[in-house]
Amino acid sequence: MPILPPFEVDYDDEAIEDVRQIAAPERDRIKKRIEWLATNLDALNLERLKDPRFHGCSN
Repeated sequence: MPILPPFEVDYDDEAIEDVRQIAAPERDRIKKRIEWLATNLDALNLERLKDPRFHGCSN
C-alpha cells in the first residue's frame, strides 16, 4: 500500500473561533492530534459507521 502525503486541514471561521475559546493546554493537545491524523490517516483502519442514524453523513 503506498504511503500518502499528509492531508491538508482547513479550518473555517467558526472552528477558529471555537478553538480560541478552549484553554491553551487543551487547544494544543487538540491541534497536535489533528496534525497527527492529517499525517497518519493512511495508517488508520477506517470503517463506515454502522448505525443507521449516520447514513448519508459521508460522501
